[in-house]
Amino acid sequence: MRPIFTLEGLAWAVKNKKAVIVPRSHPWSKPKPAAVLIHQSGARLLRLFEMGMFVYSPKNKKGGRQHGRN
Repeated sequence: MRPIFTLEGLAWAVKNKKAVIVPRSHPWSKPKPAAVLIHQSGARLLRLFEMGMFVYSPKNKKGGRQHGRN
């Protein structure tokens, strides 16, 4: 998972249509579109950055490559 430390990093995630998680925050521990988070207040974003925000990358349960490509 790629960490996000700044508003620029969050803007990058929005531009690239990435999902974001904050594992230490119950409401944000499940993947949400970065575009949803960027519309939060500055005070809330600061708290989320401090808790640890990451770009979500799904794990493939079968251990192979994503999307069925071998």
